[in-house]
Amino acid sequence: MEVSAKEDCGNSPKNLFLKDFTIALARGDVDYVLERVSNNLVWIDVGMPGNKGLDDIRQELIKNQTGRIVKIELSRALSHGKAGAVDGILQMADGRQLAFCIIFEFASAKADRISLIKSYVVSVG
Repeated sequence: MEVSAKEDCGNSPKNLFLKDFTIALARGDVDYVLERVSNNLVWIDVGMPGNKGLDDIRQELIKNQTGRIVKIELSRALSHGKAGAVDGILQMADGRQLAFCIIFEFASAKADRISLIKSYVVSVG
């Protein structure tokens, strides 16, 4: 998978954490992601019914290992306190482009575990 990111996506430790975490999500890096989320993770996939948890994110990561995402372009990684966000574009293997924004909430101010993921994904081409 090709990765492109603006330089300021890593201009603070929290921003770098979010950048690396988002890339790991896209790559389907199960171990990396699951080591950095809390056991009571809540994932809200806007537009989809219900909230998801650890098993759902594990299944999504396994799907991402199949090469369905061929490129990720990160536009921004921002953080403040216990919250952060990343946005960008995913290029899919079937030619579709998806714009995304993911909002994260850290389990603590230490910012080493994510307790909430809220994702927005929109087809742009």
